[in-house]
Amino acid sequence: MAETTVTTEQKPIALVKRAVELYRDGGSERLKRGAEEYLRVNTPLLEKPRYQDRRIDNEQRWKRIESHIEPEHDSLLDIGCAEGFFCVRAAERGLQPVGIDSDEKSIRTARERGSDGDVSFRAAEITPETVAELPASDVVLFLTVHHHWVSAFGFESAAAMIRTLCAKSELFVYEPPGDRYLGSETNDVAQELSQYYTDLLRAIVGEDIRIVADYTSPYTGAGREDPIIIVDTSDFEGVNGE
Repeated sequence: MAETTVTTEQKPIALVKRAVELYRDGGSERLKRGAEEYLRVNTPLLEKPRYQDRRIDNEQRWKRIESHIEPEHDSLLDIGCAEGFFCVRAAERGLQPVGIDSDEKSIRTARERGSDGDVSFRAAEITPETVAELPASDVVLFLTVHHHWVSAFGFESAAAMIRTLCAKSELFVYEPPGDRYLGSETNDVAQELSQYYTDLLRAIVGEDIRIVADYTSPYTGAGREDPIIIVDTSDFEGVNGE
């Protein structure tokens, strides 16, 4: 799933606020990339780049994820699969992957890329009402999606959705955005970002999980590094009856 961008539907004050955030978080280079993305989204003559082409670290991310996939793992579910990079890699390894994304164009591209493998792609909007319908999978990839769910459904609903996913998996791969503290208006949090998200995940899911490993991965090579947290959810049964 692509990073959240500011569109022309938002009020001018939101555009200014986001520009200030971009400059504060990454200086002129971060602001420049944000402006370029804004133009791609809002200018029809400019082709919107594929998500997989915007990231420089997909191969590195997959190698780290793959190193935690066990021989007994047969299925993989990729939430916000974009153009299907990880699903195709999983199929090459012998897993049966399912990729889901709300962007139909991305799903069409994914189906073209995965046409030779045992991989399934679905264009669907996952909501608090539909998340329980997702298939149980040995491995669930939840990469740069959390902040989108918080924006769309609110913090508590997004947290409940994450718990549902954890209950459906044996291994949960959590990657939040590496350029913000979720829900923070100022990003003025006196805590390292990766530790902040590790603590946040534990607060959401509880203690019935085991953090297997954590990494950071460069997003575009221009300052942003996303935490990647590998979680053993085999003993997780839900929170408060979920």
